[in-house]
Amino acid sequence: MVFWVLGVYKVKDVEAAAASYETSRETRHAAGQKSYRVFKVTNAPEGEQKIAILGDWDDPAQFEAFCTTSEFKAIADGLQMLEPPQVTVLQELSAPH
Repeated sequence: MVFWVLGVYKVKDVEAAAASYETSRETRHAAGQKSYRVFKVTNAPEGEQKIAILGDWDDPAQFEAFCTTSEFKAIADGLQMLEPPQVTVLQELSAPH
């Protein structure tokens, strides 16, 4: 079973946040993240910059445990969030076609 974690983050600078997230690939993989994609939110209110990060995990408990670590805090700090993120955990029901 695959679980996806979708986080939407209001950030100071979209490109800087995306670049910062890329630098933590090995740390996130070691914690259990299998793959990820980073998106710019194009329908954010005018003047706001937001990114969405979609990552897949075998178990949402892995993600929740990772969120309590100093490594996760460093990743979050690198995003330069302006407010707490909106996080949604999704269970995959069908494979891509």
